[in-house]
Amino acid sequence: MTDIVFLIRHPDERAAGKTSDYYASTHDVAPTILGMLGVEPPEPTDGQDLSVILGGGEPRARDHFSLGYHHFVWARDEAYIYFSRNDGAKPKLYDVRVDPEMRNNRAWDHPAVTKRMFEDYVLNDAGGPLPRYRTPPAFR
Repeated sequence: MTDIVFLIRHPDERAAGKTSDYYASTHDVAPTILGMLGVEPPEPTDGQDLSVILGGGEPRARDHFSLGYHHFVWARDEAYIYFSRNDGAKPKLYDVRVDPEMRNNRAWDHPAVTKRMFEDYVLNDAGGPLPRYRTPPAFR
């Protein structure tokens, strides 16, 4: 899944019914809750306070985001969705402007985009190479 609804409900029903196409992330949950409570985070966070939307504002633009889970990584920007193993092997690249159902893997047709999504988004966001996990013998 790549598009999952993130709901915010203000107790005073401020901005009730308002929608946004902003790329929200699980990293935004804590800063948003703290923002709604009027609490400044003790340290900078990776996420953003999305409660500004309730006041008619817009959060800082996010041109892409990436995530990883165990052996796999994922990245998205306005045009593409990218999946691969966390070492970049077995890439899948979908141009969601023309293929929103993600039926046609274009990784081999667009090697420069595939490389950019992995190196500039995934590895750069992670701060360097990703960990390699040992797969238990039962799962090999």
